[in-house]
Amino acid sequence: MVGFNHSDYLLVRPFKSIGIQPKRKGLCFFKSLRRPRYINRSFYSTNSLPSILSVHSKSVAIHLQDAHLTTTKSLDPKLMSPVTLQVLAQVFKSALSPDIVTYTNFIKYLGHLGRVTEALELFEFMKEIHNPDTISCTVLIRILCDSNMFDHALSVFHKMPKYNCRPDIICYNILIDKFGEAGEVNQVQKLCSIMEAEGIQADVVTYSSVVKALCVTNKIKGALSVLRFMEISEMVQPNTYTYNTIIKTYLDRKLVREALGVFGRMEIIGCKPDLCSYNLFIKYYSDIGRGSEAYMFLKLMVRNGIDANESSYRICLYGLMKQCKLDEVLEVIQDMKLSCITLCVCTYNNLIMWLGKMSRVDEAYSVFLEMKNPDEITINIVIQLLYKNGRGVQAWETFCSMKERRIKASVVTYNILIHGLCMEGNFLKAFELADQMEGEIGISPDVVTYNCLLNNLCNRRQVEDACRLVLKMLVKGCQPDLISINTLINGMITVGRPKDASKLFEHMREDIAAHSVPLRKLIEEMLTRNDDSGL
Repeated sequence: MVGFNHSDYLLVRPFKSIGIQPKRKGLCFFKSLRRPRYINRSFYSTNSLPSILSVHSKSVAIHLQDAHLTTTKSLDPKLMSPVTLQVLAQVFKSALSPDIVTYTNFIKYLGHLGRVTEALELFEFMKEIHNPDTISCTVLIRILCDSNMFDHALSVFHKMPKYNCRPDIICYNILIDKFGEAGEVNQVQKLCSIMEAEGIQADVVTYSSVVKALCVTNKIKGALSVLRFMEISEMVQPNTYTYNTIIKTYLDRKLVREALGVFGRMEIIGCKPDLCSYNLFIKYYSDIGRGSEAYMFLKLMVRNGIDANESSYRICLYGLMKQCKLDEVLEVIQDMKLSCITLCVCTYNNLIMWLGKMSRVDEAYSVFLEMKNPDEITINIVIQLLYKNGRGVQAWETFCSMKERRIKASVVTYNILIHGLCMEGNFLKAFELADQMEGEIGISPDVVTYNCLLNNLCNRRQVEDACRLVLKMLVKGCQPDLISINTLINGMITVGRPKDASKLFEHMREDIAAHSVPLRKLIEEMLTRNDDSGL
């Protein structure tokens, strides 16, 4: 097959929790099977399938006639799914007589899209034209295993001799690896026996898959026995993935001493720990709140010439923040700058909030300024932090920068601004901004917006204006909540109107949502009575 190299396959067993995909020789010849250049990206869109069904069915039928193929059940376009028909139309468009490489590429691409049924249909179609080879069968087996269709995968595997092709080491390794992940140790043993009987020599991928299968089924002693066999073997030596599998198993069971023993054993054997090895320990110590130890492994990794990645720094930072290690966090931030590492937005947001809680506003603001793509949440965090620490000018500048960054402000952003302006005593600007929200900006103030304004009016003893604001809320369809009424009650008591406060309290004892109209009348009566009394 064009672009396929048996020596360039990769065993893909990512340690998802730490964002690592170990680099080692193994199974993924999928990397070398290219996505067909001539395939239409929309071919799997379900919206277009009904309309294209008839067209592609006729197209496929014409191509079959042109190729002088007998229409068997598997070749009958009427029995195929719409997606398969569209793919076949693309196949025939690429070549009048597509070869097995073309079919295999399309089967692989269907599997990549999760279209397992269609991949099977295309394989069955291909069988009528070409005899499947080892690679096409292996591609389909991988797709079926990824979808946990192990019975179907074994069926294809056992039929390979019928197609005059033999499973190779790659095919066996895929099956052993996937059955091992599923904890099917008995099936793994059967496959190993068949492979040995066929005279195929097990490689490091095979043994590593067996180690993983034993670890998955809590047979760590068995996994260690396999590891020891590999260490003394002249044919197969364990690599970092083999050791990392056992280290991860120990750490998952909180057996850190045993994991450290395996880590040290790697060095003695001459297998240098890789990025994944260190990240496993960084994650373990960070998860249990021992950020200092996590940071120690991070520094050790860098000292040993291994470049830390985003996951390394992110996980270590979380561990240090849990432990409130401010100096170490600042050191890690500096190291990230020197290494040109960019964290995800969520991590930056958490870091800025944490630095704010630690009263390191300058450092938090510096982190924000260095972010390439902050989001609305980032801006909200920074504005709130700046206002809280009396930096209103910087907060407003940050808000104004949203337009340049093409970040759309939400009602949450405006609520933070209004609250900050009120904290500064800039009440006029706060009320102007609230009016602008609905008018010029097109964002309706919510109950939080009004509660902030109500609180400041009552604190300034402007209860009449507060009552009018409650009426405005009701007119706008924004229902006052418990905080709204409680704020108004406190305002009434402050200005010496206990009777009005008592009426509001009685109203509050009932279901507020069920009394929006009576509340409006109650407020109007208070305003009218107060106007009549000349107060």
